[in-house]
Amino acid sequence: MMQKIYDIQSFTLEEQYLLNTIICVDRSVCLVLPPDFVCLADPELKILGPTEYDFTKVELYLYEGQKDEKCIRGIRIYEHLKDINIINRCFGFEDVLEVQKKAIGVFQKFVGDKTIFFWKSVVMDRFGYFHVPCIQSDLGWIWIKWRRLDDYWFNDNPAACFAS
Repeated sequence: MMQKIYDIQSFTLEEQYLLNTIICVDRSVCLVLPPDFVCLADPELKILGPTEYDFTKVELYLYEGQKDEKCIRGIRIYEHLKDINIINRCFGFEDVLEVQKKAIGVFQKFVGDKTIFFWKSVVMDRFGYFHVPCIQSDLGWIWIKWRRLDDYWFNDNPAACFAS
């Protein structure tokens, strides 16, 4: 089930202008991963996605096992996203970097306290463990983190997806 992060129509035109919710991503640039990571699990997904989009149109996806205060391992979510081809619409690491550049107000206004995940860029570390990037706001900053797929996900850990 997809849900919109926030309805931009509830803002005045002036507020929409001040928030500057347009994200621009250059998908042709070679992706540089942090040093602990060896490779992308699905490199063919890197080029998928728009080069410009409105962050307010992003949809959040929760796997059935995450709803109603349930938890589920990340590897099951990842396999599910691949099985139903939603992974093609998920955000990737390039999107994480661009979203982080936006003002924290934009992120908090549309995401709140959620930690959102960017499943298109699952990576393998040098020990063979898989990780997915995510972002969250805390103490006035937007933090990029990496979470191992053998961890548990809850209902406040949705996947960020481009609108269908």
